[in-house]
Amino acid sequence: MSEDTDMPPVNPWANHSFSYPPPPPPSRNTLQYVTHHPLQVGPVTAVVSQVSVEHGSQARPESDAKGKKRQHQEFVQGSSRDEGQTSATKRRGTDEASFIVPDEETAKRHFVPGPDREAHEELGLERESKEVANRRLEALEAQLAVAMKEKIESEEKRRMEEEHGMEEEEEQGMEEEDEVAEALAEEKELRAAEARDAAKTLASKTNEIATLLNRPGPPPQGRCIDAPDGPFPEHPPNRIPQFITPQVQKKRIYDVIKETRSARIPAVRLAPAPGVGGGAGEGATGGASDPGSSLGNHPCIGLVHGIVEEVLKRLGLDSLESARKGNRSSQLKRGLSAMTIGRREQQAAMSKEDDILWKRALREIWRRTYQVKSIEEFSSYISADSGKVARCNSGECPPAPDDWDLDFGPGFKSSLWNRRVMGNLLAAIKAARAQQAGWGVPDVTDEYITAQLYDRLNHSQQAWKKWQPRLIEATLAAETEEQIFERVDAARAKTQKRGTKNTSKSTMKYEEKADDVETWEFLDKMINYLGKNGMSSEEEVVRNFDGLVQSVYIVKLCSWREPKIEEYLDLVDNTRKALRTGRGAPGAARIREAKLGSSPPPTNMPRSMYHPRWLAGMEEKRPVYVEEYLQISKEVFEILDIVTEEMQMESDDESV
Repeated sequence: MSEDTDMPPVNPWANHSFSYPPPPPPSRNTLQYVTHHPLQVGPVTAVVSQVSVEHGSQARPESDAKGKKRQHQEFVQGSSRDEGQTSATKRRGTDEASFIVPDEETAKRHFVPGPDREAHEELGLERESKEVANRRLEALEAQLAVAMKEKIESEEKRRMEEEHGMEEEEEQGMEEEDEVAEALAEEKELRAAEARDAAKTLASKTNEIATLLNRPGPPPQGRCIDAPDGPFPEHPPNRIPQFITPQVQKKRIYDVIKETRSARIPAVRLAPAPGVGGGAGEGATGGASDPGSSLGNHPCIGLVHGIVEEVLKRLGLDSLESARKGNRSSQLKRGLSAMTIGRREQQAAMSKEDDILWKRALREIWRRTYQVKSIEEFSSYISADSGKVARCNSGECPPAPDDWDLDFGPGFKSSLWNRRVMGNLLAAIKAARAQQAGWGVPDVTDEYITAQLYDRLNHSQQAWKKWQPRLIEATLAAETEEQIFERVDAARAKTQKRGTKNTSKSTMKYEEKADDVETWEFLDKMINYLGKNGMSSEEEVVRNFDGLVQSVYIVKLCSWREPKIEEYLDLVDNTRKALRTGRGAPGAARIREAKLGSSPPPTNMPRSMYHPRWLAGMEEKRPVYVEEYLQISKEVFEILDIVTEEMQMESDDESV
């Protein structure tokens, strides 16, 4: 192969020059500019910058220096490629004949004629720049499509989130509306309940006010008490159910007690004491006194007499007298005692049937005067004005003759107001009885009628008092209406239970016709005379009793009481112990010792119930005390001896 074959082919277009029209000015539509001028790099860079700015990047157009440097590098790389291709052609041994001369159209598309090689290289550089620009444009279009897709997706997601948020807000709003509706319904129901309670309270208060307004007042002036229309007096209301007769009720009580009792009640008989008369007054106890125990023979009495005589001589007096001056309360107390004595004397002088008739008559008069059917209706009674009562008790303004309002306040028994009211009632009763032929009952003393009226007053005040609100110690507040009802119901149930227990044993005695019924009637009468003030005083101590260290009560002696009364009380205590069933706590142990107690003697007892020696000494040394304070009753009360030698309690098995 010759050297000519190694020479590059001659470019027929080397001596031709082409002139291009100047590029148009840049347009805002960069894609359209690149289409018309595919060889321009500037608009592509502008597109890159524009897309980068739209997507938030910090890209910016390249400077002219950097662009020229990059073009120079691409030109060098293109020259190297051309040289490599030329050397490869030489190695392949291509010759000039193998070179295919392109036609004019092909030369226009692929070859750039020019006088030098630089034009050709610039054409190749521009061609490569166009390809790079196209690739970058495709990449930018792809990125723009991705960005637009992401933007659309983000907008769609945001729209869906907004719609979901709106749905949640709507649901939350509906829930809140439901809660508000429920709260309003609950509040409405609560207000309705409060309104119902208020209506009930108002109705009860209205009924109470109506009851108080309809409360009976005093009769008109100058009007006497009307006599009963029918046969007088009427029977009191029967509280036993009408479908059960009294005989059936007593039989049922007797059967229950007979089946459940644990021991048989002992038979206790009494007999007159030897040498003791059964008369009243002094004959009941035999007026002899024991000089050895009299106060006149006390070892110190002579010394006291000498001292008193010496004092009288120094004072220039022959004797010393004393006068007792009591206050209004003691006078009222003595007045009530005299009234009680008068009632007992009248009861002793009249038959039991006449006594029952008078009591029924006075009960009926009391009910008609205050227009009540039973004592329980005094629960809503309005007591007399406290101001008027205070002025009357101080002696300023007594009640009018037709003013029969009762005073239920503190000290109502000794109230001067109530004494005047009882006097007014007594006068009205006597006037009505005189006008109506005596009502078919015998005449009685004024003390008897007054005592019966005071009994009515006491029962009425008790019925009124138990319905008054009391102070609760825990809260220092007054009782409510519900608490008052609970307390009254509990007290009523307790009283009924206690009454059943107290009457059950006597019912058995009467049903079995026991021969010691009179004995227990005698003991009951004796205990009623003694009362709570007639019991022995006690002292609580701790001792070893029955093998156990426990609290016991030391029962002291009563120097003023008949010694046989202690035997009666021991009989009652022993019977109670024998009848105990084991239910409940046992009673405390009591031991009698020879110690004088401090309990004062009760008043208005029969003479036979006082200790003979003690009473004789009091009558000798303190006659005023015996006459004015003790006020010994003239009623006959015979002291009997217990003839039962043993009290053997049989168990249920033995009784069967």
